[in-house]
Amino acid sequence: MKAFCEIGYKNPSFLKCYGLSRDDSGKYVLVLEYAEMGSLRNYLQKYRK
Repeated sequence: MKAFCEIGYKNPSFLKCYGLSRDDSGKYVLVLEYAEMGSLRNYLQKYRK
């Protein structure tokens, strides 16, 4: 997770990483900049071969 956040600082084309949190079930969640074009998950599901 730290590596992803560091990439965002060095390459402004990446979404900004604001931090890391946990949801109510204990799973980790990345807090990222809002993506107008949709989520990475939806993109990968749509265009995965």
